[in-house]
Amino acid sequence: MKNVLVPTDFSIESLELINKTAKAIAEKLNIYLFHAYEIPAVNDKTIAKKNNLITEQLRQRCRRIKANNKNITNISVKIMQGGSHAIFSNFTDNHQIDLLVLPNKYIYIPPTAESVSPIKLFRKSTIEKLSDFREIDFNQKNEDDRL
Repeated sequence: MKNVLVPTDFSIESLELINKTAKAIAEKLNIYLFHAYEIPAVNDKTIAKKNNLITEQLRQRCRRIKANNKNITNISVKIMQGGSHAIFSNFTDNHQIDLLVLPNKYIYIPPTAESVSPIKLFRKSTIEKLSDFREIDFNQKNEDDRL
């Protein structure tokens, strides 16, 4: 099973990345929708905003996506507090993340002023990235490995 981090701005449209990931990877997936806030901004007001971002419509759409993709075992939301690479590295280690989803032409639209763009964090990470949604078999060796 792969633990996969998918960036989200909590829009219904952003959930399409889950569908694309599930179709590109045949193995079992544990999907974490990822969002980050700046540390000084994390307070009761920010938490209230976050709770408003996770709408019933978003929850229902996640349930439908999971039901339509049998290789998805779980979809949950993970919030990170802070925007540094060190914090992100600890976050991915603690959650045992195997794969980051970052499409080549990904545009992040922050839902709040306190939101942190995941783009720089994902790009700087050494964790494997999914940016092209062709079907992938992670168990198949590539041609370089066969030489």
